[in-house]
Amino acid sequence: MTKIGKIVLAMVILVGIFISPMAAEGEWSREALQEIYLEALREQGYRPDIDKDGDIQFMVLGSNYFIIIDEKDSQFFQLYTGFWLDDATMEDTYELVNFANRRSKVAKISLSEKEDEPDKLIVSITAELLVNDPEDFSTLLTRAISLLANARSIFQAQLAKL
Repeated sequence: MTKIGKIVLAMVILVGIFISPMAAEGEWSREALQEIYLEALREQGYRPDIDKDGDIQFMVLGSNYFIIIDEKDSQFFQLYTGFWLDDATMEDTYELVNFANRRSKVAKISLSEKEDEPDKLIVSITAELLVNDPEDFSTLLTRAISLLANARSIFQAQLAKL
């Protein structure tokens, strides 16, 4: 391949990299995404609702889960769950979070202090996935839920050792 051919090929690849994510943005309205997620969750036996932020909320074994909707990037799918820790400090739990994150697939655990109750920590567990089409998320949902539950279990097992 000639030098000019290589340059043209590189430009085509770069344009494809920057245009394809932009093409996915804005294809779905918040309401359309909500309906896709609500319908799929109902089909799987969950009882979802729309929360005050417009995200989807549902229960799994007594824990609240949320599908965070980002209508600016319909290929981005985020599942969230979390809980509070009483009488724990960032220093006490920082290494436990790192331990659980290293041993978990896809799921990420993060800590933050509760604004109105500084003696409580918020433990957030998320799975962030990319899907070609928002309707494809239902095939990933059960696995994403189990990955979040696994990360939580690893974290709580370490917490119990404190």
